[in-house]
Amino acid sequence: MFTADGDQLWFKEYMTNGWSARDVGSMPLGDVAYDLGALTNQTLASLFSIYEWDSDNGFNNLGKWIETAAEQAGRS
Repeated sequence: MFTADGDQLWFKEYMTNGWSARDVGSMPLGDVAYDLGALTNQTLASLFSIYEWDSDNGFNNLGKWIETAAEQAGRS
């Protein structure tokens, strides 16, 4: 999960008791390649596709996943 706050993007991690603001890092919002607009308190899975290497046949689908990510980022 991330929280956009001012000019900083803060990351949270999921713990057994829920999302935690534990210090897992942050980065300047200006360094984010994706336009988050007014989004805040979102999981990355709500914005981007998530794949499981084994069950989603990653060996044969990695190229498709990269193309999808490029399209989602507006870089196709």
